[in-house]
Amino acid sequence: MAKKTILYTGQGDEGYTSLLGMERVTKYDLRPEAYGTVDEASAFMGVVRAEPTASDRTRTIILEAQRDLWVLMGELATPPGVKLPKTLEADRVTWLEEVTTQLGNDFPPLNQFVIPGDTSIGAWLDVARTVVR
Repeated sequence: MAKKTILYTGQGDEGYTSLLGMERVTKYDLRPEAYGTVDEASAFMGVVRAEPTASDRTRTIILEAQRDLWVLMGELATPPGVKLPKTLEADRVTWLEEVTTQLGNDFPPLNQFVIPGDTSIGAWLDVARTVVR
């Protein structure tokens, strides 16, 4: 039988959280704030991936980016001196830059500000973008 995942410790946190390696920091420390922001953006990206109208290309790109964000969150949650199981390599940044350029080429040049909301997918991606801005 599969073991249930528990989403809480039951110990109370008194305003603290544990980083990887078990270092305790306040919840308002920059590290939990940073990986929490990345996690929030990834969740909004997941909404787009779940949209029935999202193309396979969109779903594939978003899933790859979300996997990279998980690695980034691990890096942000790891204090100095603790060995990381995986790091975000430079080739992943290159991949993101290339995909961004390819996607940008699919649209005409912008000559004005874009107001979010023309499509559900676009609006959710704008939310993810503003979360990490």
